[in-house]
Amino acid sequence: GVHTVDILASADPGAEGTIDPDSLVLKSSGNTPNGVCSIAGGDLTFTANADASVGSVDTCVVEICEEKPADACKEAVYTFEIHEAFAPKNDTIDGARGKSSVVSIQDLLSNDGNVDDTTFKLVPGSATGGAVRIDGTNVIFDTDATATSAAFEYEICSGIPGDTTCETVTVTVRIHDEPNIDTTGAWTKENTPVKLPTVVDPLLVNTVVSVDGGTATIDPNTGELLVTPAPGKLGDLPVVIESCTPTTPAACSQETIVVVV
Repeated sequence: GVHTVDILASADPGAEGTIDPDSLVLKSSGNTPNGVCSIAGGDLTFTANADASVGSVDTCVVEICEEKPADACKEAVYTFEIHEAFAPKNDTIDGARGKSSVVSIQDLLSNDGNVDDTTFKLVPGSATGGAVRIDGTNVIFDTDATATSAAFEYEICSGIPGDTTCETVTVTVRIHDEPNIDTTGAWTKENTPVKLPTVVDPLLVNTVVSVDGGTATIDPNTGELLVTPAPGKLGDLPVVIESCTPTTPAACSQETIVVVV
């Protein structure tokens, strides 16, 4: 970040004194541990490095001379505390049609940098594809049953002392369908694995709950189910699958798929 001080306006030469604008000289090294000091046009500018250490304090020393009543010079020390940058970023949360999603305000602000969380507020009329409200320390978004897209906005202000900047952030609601597990079974030979095509939506949270007589895994990229019978297993091999939306709270479905060996 960059911070500028108008030395001619801020320095006090006394009731009758005036400052010589051409006298301003940077007495300290221009490079500090966390940034660079520079003087131009009566202004002192401190530019923090991108990797500046948050919480540290750097100093710039400037010589200031009077034009009158006496041609006297003094050194002034200006200190600059390094703060985390205020850098709000758009967010994405998960939702399901006809369901409510809950996200904490702190989670929304976690990627916004140095913020004053007391200034958080929803932007009126910004919600599309549903309705949004604040409940204590959480934001609740109620997704419409027929929504194909959804979003809302909030406003947050900087937590850096002296910085009154506020920005609007867009939160996109990624809409998921209700879990739908394809329970169509399959058959396989003894000691032979079988793959069942896309039994679940891979965008959902899918889990193999239990397998009676073998092992089973779900491909997270395709939603395919691979079932491997235990050695010597014959007959029905039931696999219990659970599929949930990645929302808070989640909407879940649990079904049994039977593979005949």
